[in-house]
Amino acid sequence: MKGVIIPNLAINNRKNSFFRLFSTYLLVPFRSGLFGFAIFFTALLLVKTFLFLVSNQNYFIVNVSDVVLSLIGFVSFYLVRIFQNFKGG
Repeated sequence: MKGVIIPNLAINNRKNSFFRLFSTYLLVPFRSGLFGFAIFFTALLLVKTFLFLVSNQNYFIVNVSDVVLSLIGFVSFYLVRIFQNFKGG
């Protein structure tokens, strides 16, 4: 019983297009957003460390407001990547 197996290419194309859309419009922008968050958070930590070393403070604290401020980096980088994807670039 030899036969020919014909793969269902329509299902494979739908899976590939779904993954491509998922990657293009969700994963890649999310990764860019994390990069922006890391840049902002690192800059805040460097400034706080420098001020801690220069001034006469006895403590070094990272507040919740610093994390919230770093979310500006996440949102800005995420939106830039989303708009680039919609533009087609």
